[in-house]
Parts: sequence; structure tokens; C-alpha cells
Amino acid sequence: MIQFTKMHGAGNDFIVMEAAALSDFSLHEAAIRKICDRKRGIGADGLFVLSSENESVRMKFFNNDGSLAEMCGNGLRCAALYSSRYLKPDSEKISFMTDSGATDAEILESGNVRIGIPLKEDFHEIEAEGYAGYYGVSGVPHFVLVTSDVALMRNFNEICATLRHSDCFGKSGTNVDFISFENDRIRIRTYERGVEDETLACGTGIAGAAYCACKFYGKSSPVTIISAGNDVLTVEITEADNILKGIRLTGPAREVFRGSLSPDFLTDLS
Repeated sequence: MIQFTKMHGAGNDFIVMEAAALSDFSLHEAAIRKICDRKRGIGADGLFVLSSENESVRMKFFNNDGSLAEMCGNGLRCAALYSSRYLKPDSEKISFMTDSGATDAEILESGNVRIGIPLKEDFHEIEAEGYAGYYGVSGVPHFVLVTSDVALMRNFNEICATLRHSDCFGKSGTNVDFISFENDRIRIRTYERGVEDETLACGTGIAGAAYCACKFYGKSSPVTIISAGNDVLTVEITEADNILKGIRLTGPAREVFRGSLSPDFLTDLS
């Protein structure tokens, strides 16, 4: 039997497995799609595999369509909570290696987790399919757009699907985030590539949106963001001499349940 843990970060839900438990199994795309299927599998927005490597933890993240993603902010917070309980017990600070590079996480007394989000490509103004916004890579690619009220947006998925596949963003496409300013807070809705749907929260999107709010709209750090699931997350932007030093995201991570998956489930992909 293959052990797994179901977790969520602000409603973005994940299946966690350890590499050691998968030594005899190949997690190819078809298997991941079946495991993440909400009707015929466990159900999740994504799946990540963890392994302890010396002083750090290696994290491989897959979208629920089986595609490999560089990293996931909400997933990283869950990975940190899992690692502090099972891979590196009682560790409050954990270093991670992701396909987007090295980063770190800290378990806070509040029960929240603070993580570092790498800015791989600075956000800049761009127009795609007639929509003006800001594109950059906060761990993974994001296209951030501002609207008057995200809650009132109609045809959200239709608009985002068009933007997600725009030729402007190349073959791999992009995640799409719409934000609106609400007093001293920001509301966000995110359409995630790989999931091909709106999700309740996206950590890398929240980090990118907060960074854009500071860079292009003069907002001050820390930035408070309310996700589609009404979770409240905080993003800290640190600079020195107008040079970005770091983006740190703080938000919830929760373990939901643990279980065992039959090997027959992975071998029978009909």
C-alpha cells in the first residue's frame, strides 16, 4: 500500500507522498490524473512528492493534469508543515529545493507558515488578447490584471482560459490572476494552468499580485490579500537601495487526513 496525506493551504488542496514510498511505482501523467480525479480518485488540485536530502527537503510538484510545475506556494506551505511533522520532526525552519530553485519555510506559532517565493522574472507591463496587465515569474508564470471588483466578474473562466493560452506567453502559457483593491486589502481570483480552472487560492499568484501592487500602485509592504476562499494571507516585500531582496508569503496550511492507496489503483489506469 502507498501511504499519502491530504492537505490544503487556503483551500488549495494537495496529495502528499514520500519518494521512498514510491520506489516501485512510476508516477507518470496518467497515474497522477487518476489520483487527483475528484470522482474516481482521491481528488486534489495537485500532488507533490517529498524526499529528505541532507539538510534540505526536495519537493517535486505536479498539477492535477499530470504536468510538472516548477513550484507551488500553497503547496510549499503544506510541504513545510508535513516535513516538520514527519521528515524533520520538530524543525521550525526548513530549507527546500524546488524546480524553481532553493527556498525556505518557517512554521509560526500561530499555526501559519511563512515561505520564500523566488522572483525568477520581474513583472512588467504587457498586453495580451486586448487585456493590459503585468507578467512575471513568481516561482511560476503569472499574468496579473486589475479590475474594479473581482467578485462581480462574469465569464471569469472563459476570459482566463483565453489569456492562459495566449501566444504572448509561449507554449507553456501562464497562470492568470485578477485583483481588485478594497481599502487596505486586495482581493484575488486565480485561474491555474494545469488545473485549467479557478482555484480557491494560489500562493505564487498571491505573491506576484502583492509585488505588482507595490511596484505599480504604490502599496506598502506588508500586503494583505483575501483569496477566493476568503482566507487572509500576508505578503512581505523587502528591498534595499531599490533592489528586491525577498518576497515572503504567510498563510495557513492544514493536514486533513492520511490514508493508503492500493498499488492496483496505479496499475489499472482504465
